Formats: sequence, C-alpha cells, structure tokens
Amino acid sequence: MRSALYFEQAKLSAKTNQHLSAIRNFTRALDLSPTAAAFIYRGIVHEQLGETDAAARDFTAALQLEHDNVYAWLDLGNLALSLEQYDVAIGSFSHAMDNGKQSADIYVSRGNAYRAKGDAENSLLDYDAAIARAPFDPRAHFGKAVVFYNMGNLEGAESEFNTTLRLNPNDLDSMRGLAMVLRDQHRYSESIATYTSALKMKPGDALLISGRAWAYEEMGDLPHAISDYSQAIALQPNDEFVLRLRGLAYDHQGDYSKAIADFTQVTRLAPNSARGYALWADALEHSHRSEESIEVLSRAIQLMPDDVSLRYDLAVVLEHRGDYASAIQEYQVILRISPTDVDNRIWLADDETTLGRYQDAARDYEIASRAAPDKGTLLFGRAQLSFYTGDFRRADADLARWQDLHRQGKIDALATTPYYVAIWRHLVALRLDVDDRTVLEEESAHLDAGRWPFPVLAFYMGKATAAALQSAINRGGIQDREGELCEADAYLGEWRLAQGDAIGARQSFDAASAECPVDFIEKVLAKQELARMAEAVKK
Repeated sequence: MRSALYFEQAKLSAKTNQHLSAIRNFTRALDLSPTAAAFIYRGIVHEQLGETDAAARDFTAALQLEHDNVYAWLDLGNLALSLEQYDVAIGSFSHAMDNGKQSADIYVSRGNAYRAKGDAENSLLDYDAAIARAPFDPRAHFGKAVVFYNMGNLEGAESEFNTTLRLNPNDLDSMRGLAMVLRDQHRYSESIATYTSALKMKPGDALLISGRAWAYEEMGDLPHAISDYSQAIALQPNDEFVLRLRGLAYDHQGDYSKAIADFTQVTRLAPNSARGYALWADALEHSHRSEESIEVLSRAIQLMPDDVSLRYDLAVVLEHRGDYASAIQEYQVILRISPTDVDNRIWLADDETTLGRYQDAARDYEIASRAAPDKGTLLFGRAQLSFYTGDFRRADADLARWQDLHRQGKIDALATTPYYVAIWRHLVALRLDVDDRTVLEEESAHLDAGRWPFPVLAFYMGKATAAALQSAINRGGIQDREGELCEADAYLGEWRLAQGDAIGARQSFDAASAECPVDFIEKVLAKQELARMAEAVKK
C-alpha cells in the first residue's frame, strides 16, 4: 500500500533527522490511511522541532483512534511534563499504567510530575515503585533525593544522592545536590570539595561555580566566595541572582561601593523585582548614605506601590534616621494594604510609643493582641508603653509572660533580647519597690556573662560596680562602644533614680540622651525620664 510506503519513508527521514521530510511523508500516509502509529510518530517529530501544539494534537488524535494506546499516553504525558502541565502529565501516565504499562520508567516519569507539582507523598510512592522494579536505576533515587531535600530531610537527601552517585558516579546533578545538602548541614569543607570534584568533570559550569561560592560565603570565606561569584558572572553576565549573591558578599565584607554597583545592575536586569531594590537600599544605608537609600526605596515603591516589603524597608531606614513620624505613615499604608499584618501593627505601636502617642500605641497593641496575644515583640513593646504610662504591674506581667514563653521555646527572639527583657523587668521592680534579686539571678543564670549587656545585669545584682560596668564597654568597634555607652548611662540613670540620687540620675540621662543612636530604646527611655523629672520640678 502507498500509505505504508510513505510511513516507512517518513520513519527513515525521522531517523536521519530530516524532520520536514518526515512530517511531509507522515502526513501523506495519514491522508491515505489514518493510524495511531503515524500520528504518534509525527507528533514526536513535531515535538523535536519545538512545535508542541502540533505534537499534542497528534498524540490526542492517536488516542481518538486507539484510546488504550499506551505509547500515545506516554508521549502525551512526557510532552505535558515538559510544558509544566503536571495534572495532564499525571493523568496521561496513569492511563498508560491502567493499560498495562507499569515499568520503572513510567513510575519515574509520574513521580517527576508529582514532585514538580509539589505532591511529595505521591512522588515518593512512585519512586519507591520504580525502585522495586529497577533497584539499580539511579533516576528514582535522584528523584527521592530532591523530594527529601525540598522537605528539609537532609539526611534522607544525602543518603539518596550518595546512592545515585554509587550507581552513576558521573551524575553532575547528584553531585551538585549532594554539595547543597552538605552546605545546608554546615559541612562546608565537604560541600566545597564536592563542588570542586564536579567542576573537574565540567569546568566552567556557572551553576557549579556559583554553588561553591555560596558554600564559601556560608563558611565565612568571603574572598573565595567573591572570586567564584565573579567567575560565574563572567560566564553568565545577565544572571541577576548570582549578581545579587556577589553583592551580598561584598556587603558583608564591608565593600559597599562594589555591593551598590552589583545591586544597581540587578535592578537593571530585573526592574520589577523588589528584592534588588531592597538590597541596594540596604547597602546605601550601610555606607551611611541614608538619603540615597530612601530615594531608591521611594522609586521602587512608585513602581510597585502595593509591595509591603519595600514599604517596611523604607520604614526601617526612616527609623534609623529618627524620622518616626514618616515611618508611622509607611506602617499605616502597609496596614491599609494588609490589615491583618500583626508584625507591622506592633512596629507601628512601637513607633507611636517612641513619639509619646500612647493612646494610639495602646490601641494598636490591643488590636495586635487579639490575633497574637503571646507574640514576643508585642509583650516587650507593650511592657515599655506600660512603663512610660506608669502601669508597672501590667509591664511586669507582660515581661514575666515573655520570660515564661521564652523558657518554653515558644518565642523566637534575637540572641540579646532575653538580656534586655531581664533589665526592663528589673526597672519595673525598682518602680514597684520589689526585691527581685532572686528572679534576676535565676534569669541571668541562663545568659552568657561574657556578652553585652550582661555587665548591666551584673551591676543590678550587686556583682559589679559602676566603674566595672563602664570598663566593660570598650570591647567592640566604635559603633558598639557608642551603643554600649548609651545603654550603660541610661540604665545607670535608672539605678541612681531609684537610690534617690536625682542629680546623678539626671547627669546619666543627659549623657544617654545626647550620645544614644536615634533608634535606641534607651534614648527614648532617657528622654522620657528627663521630661518626667522636669515636670516634677515644675510641680
């Protein structure tokens, strides 16, 4: 038959990559005698040419002729998987299985579709079914490794990547996956060694080089990290993600001009990505170019007015400048966009407290407390408000609750926050004229005596003199010393006030008010105390 002749000629053309001739002859065969086989073969050629719509039409036409054709279902499934049409792919592979095709290959393919869709449970079931049929096929082990990694099961991922590499020692994807697992386990030297081994097999691979750079950066080896990032960027100059990572490395190294240059380029490559603008603004802020930082964030907000992350970053920069009124405006806009955002509600209340807008702060803390009554930032912030308004018992209750929740592991706080909570609870005890030495010592027993601001606690417990407190300050850099001196003066002022030494207290508060950075809570404390003392004199 002529159709059979065209069909065989088309197959020969397809085999020798004469795609247009193959399609022409498959079409001639189909015009004379439509068969599922001819549609499938023509669909495969269309797919090889990137003509995915035509390929899908041919596979579907084959199924209309033979609904149980396993190969048509497989080809349609693989096409759908490549097009990220995961539900279509899963359905197609399942039809092929229902019609008797239950090989390791198809279980791996359907497992890949489930994995790409984010269905970890079903993907693992399919990979296990594939391994049961072909235990030495590395593909299912690789798929399991990726699922485990995405789930955060690093031990499982490491085991499966190692199995894959035993079965296929030259599998670069598995080597890169293993290196990522080792990096995330903080086994940086092993991670770097694995990346290096992979690069020996494929020198100049930008993905491997940037991955090794990330491991170097996590290890704290910024020079090697920057060197590797630079190599990767030379290979792929328009990769904004790697540019962003190098910019962060420069920023951490304190080379702000180079960080700014990288982040500027990131925003050119990805002008609608909020992250690039935020990092650019951070680097400008770190280099004490606050005005330019605000300008960058303001420009980004004009492009993306509903991006709350940009407005939050702008609020933080404004706080660092002491412009709390403008920061409050940004938080208010954020809450109009996202009224249930508890964190921003609390930060708004904190700034209202700083400006003495106590009724507004009380209202916003109350709104936040309805959604998250045991949030650490809420309890500490509201305690400060209660201190300033003279509700010392409420302040003590909030601080005690904070400490109780923190002991239970229910509050995730900065490493130094427990020190400041203990200090402020002692300030409250001084106002209530309560002997809290036992509580203070119990809380301090869990803290590092070599870390600031522990010397303040030691002073409050009677284990250090005021002179010893002052001498403990000169440990860090200039900025650390300025901050520690500010805090020491503010907290010494509180102690002197409790001892009835109004003159000494005023001197300490004056010093703290003058020297504290604008965004320190101790500056607020010192100013509030000076205002209260001035009011008392008037009376």
